[in-house]
Amino acid sequence: MSRLLIVALVSGVLSACAQPETGMIVPVGAKAGDFVGWTPCANHSRLIALPVVRWRAPQVLHEEPIFWMTGGPGQSNVSVLPPDFISARHDVVLIGYRGVDGSTRFECPDVRASMIGIGGDLLSRETRSSIVRASHVCVRRLARDTVGTRDYTVDAVIDDLETARVALAYEQVSLYIAPTGTRLAMLYAQRHPL
Repeated sequence: MSRLLIVALVSGVLSACAQPETGMIVPVGAKAGDFVGWTPCANHSRLIALPVVRWRAPQVLHEEPIFWMTGGPGQSNVSVLPPDFISARHDVVLIGYRGVDGSTRFECPDVRASMIGIGGDLLSRETRSSIVRASHVCVRRLARDTVGTRDYTVDAVIDDLETARVALAYEQVSLYIAPTGTRLAMLYAQRHPL
């Protein structure tokens, strides 16, 4: 089984809030549109790199490839090793999430700290209120630091999935989802029925 790493270039705004030191870089001379399906960047923002990892099936079986979606808000989608019983018959593709994987990562330490839970109770009303307040503070901080948060949405991730499908020349894909990826998979399937 071979693994192929493709770096997708997408538009996004980098700022002091982002942590670009992830080991991925935007290649010198890269411009929007370098990855099949992307259109030139209209807002003069900098480019970000997203990983697309493809685990090739050991032989051509003409089985539909699987787009693997896991992680939850703020969790990576490219750190999974697909099980042998799946990767033996299907190509498995993991597409990095904006703001989490790739060259730009957003950190919200206030949210992470509030997720510990007040009094050890993650589900209490006080804890949930604390998480909501911390999330609002983080979004306001990102906006104040000129991070274009509108480019880091579920719709943008769905566009990333579709761009990867087209770039990898897959006619159809199957979606594998963990419970936290359910909404993303449902919205992708709704927008790109095959």
